[in-house]
Amino acid sequence: MPVVKVYDMSTIEKVKDTYNETVKLRECSKYNEYSNDSIMLIRTTGIFPEGRIIKPLSEVSFIAKTRSNFIYQAVESEIDYEELKKFETYEMYYRSTVHFTENGLVSSHMYGNFDNQDFIIMDPLSEHLGVSDIRNFAGQDTFIKGNVTLSKKAIIIVKAEKYESIKAAYPEIDDFNVILYYGIPEDVKEKYILENEDKITVFDVNDQRAVVEKVLMDLGYTPELIGSHYIINSPTSEKINTVNETLGEKYGVLANSKHNYSDEYNIDLKNNIFISETFNKLLLAFIIKMHNIDSTIINIDDSIGSITAHKLIELIDIDVIVKDIELFNYTLEKMRNLDMLPISQDLVDNNIPDIYSAYLRLDIEAGKKLS
Repeated sequence: MPVVKVYDMSTIEKVKDTYNETVKLRECSKYNEYSNDSIMLIRTTGIFPEGRIIKPLSEVSFIAKTRSNFIYQAVESEIDYEELKKFETYEMYYRSTVHFTENGLVSSHMYGNFDNQDFIIMDPLSEHLGVSDIRNFAGQDTFIKGNVTLSKKAIIIVKAEKYESIKAAYPEIDDFNVILYYGIPEDVKEKYILENEDKITVFDVNDQRAVVEKVLMDLGYTPELIGSHYIINSPTSEKINTVNETLGEKYGVLANSKHNYSDEYNIDLKNNIFISETFNKLLLAFIIKMHNIDSTIINIDDSIGSITAHKLIELIDIDVIVKDIELFNYTLEKMRNLDMLPISQDLVDNNIPDIYSAYLRLDIEAGKKLS
């Protein structure tokens, strides 16, 4: 399917004008009747929905660097801030739900940065009623348990300059309704923010938010602003809340609630704690095997912590541990790229990989170059 439309959001003025247009539309729409068909689900992500399926993190081999490992925690107060990044390690993450906002793009906040992701996905809420396992209807966080299959009406928005490279990597993108946009050049954004640092500036240069608003308006939806905990109050926001309440009652699930109040969150939290503890054990085992350390002199019980970290530092020096962490991360990157990592659910089910054995198998010579 060819590209449906191309939008130009390449200037600050166009972004501001679009926002002003949405303000007027919300005022004009405040007397309209809202229904299930008045709501569009929106998600921004760096992961392409292959086979039209969005998988939760529990069903993929997702890794990200964190500061939760026992060595980082032990040296955090002892090391210069700039040096601490060297102690971050990759860790898997568990989430059994897929999350969307309604009629607006999620704003970055203290729990996550959602700016400049490659893909913005839009799909009408009505296409998922009775089809997807929706557990909460909420403007800031409608979430679905398990896999989500996108409908034939689904839209994917990407930056125009990235389209050809994305299409080369994911040819099936043309099976979607594709919308391209030209955004504000980064140097223009930076200059504007620098010159207006005492005012609201990031909002003014948010071309992703603006293109979503334009698409919504062209499709007959009224855009909203999405906060980290709720839809920002507007002449039409309560109408969305009312639809959500009705749907929550109909399907016997939460409505206008928050993820951290849900059973899914509590179960996922326990699994994430298990995964974090598992990766501590994997990191410790990796370092022990790298140096053939007698494990009987190291605390390797379930409470791996500061004592264990400082014992390692005494034995092999902190600079050597930095190199070990680099190799640990290098190995996990290689395993991810070669599809050698289990999915998060497998990890919870005790299918736990041996990172050191993988390091030896994969590319020991390349690894040595890091030493």
